[in-house]
Amino acid sequence: YKTDTDRTGFEQTFPDQLNYRFEHRDWQFVALDSTQGTGFEKTRVQPATFRWLEDTLPTLDRRRPLVLFTHFPLAADVRMAPLNAGEVLERFREFNLRGVFGGHFHAYTERTFAGTDVVTNRCCSRVRGNHDGTMEKGYWLVTAEDGALRREFVEFKGV
Repeated sequence: YKTDTDRTGFEQTFPDQLNYRFEHRDWQFVALDSTQGTGFEKTRVQPATFRWLEDTLPTLDRRRPLVLFTHFPLAADVRMAPLNAGEVLERFREFNLRGVFGGHFHAYTERTFAGTDVVTNRCCSRVRGNHDGTMEKGYWLVTAEDGALRREFVEFKGV
């Protein structure tokens, strides 16, 4: 967002990718827009995302493994999670949800929703520190096999 209402740069660069889904092998992936303008805390997932979910969830197979990812964390008790994050997660309760990945809060957090890990990770920015004061920088390497996810933290040491 350039302003609270202007996200044309993103929309021009990534058309039709605010909310989207794709499949890979037997897995389903759902990406949700969890932003609210330029807000960075005490935000809400916007009505357009909930409308997209209402239209899209009936087209997903509830039995196949599903991964959900967003910019903001979806565990309600994680700092910077949208105030209505729980409402988003509830819509996935009856699905074979295998992992929920969020960012924005640069720290390792792990919560559980209906038996599924809901996580954030340390930041990999070279100019921004982690919100929890840890020094590690890196990313998740996630492997999907036999209906389960395995996460490995890969530390980035820089050049």
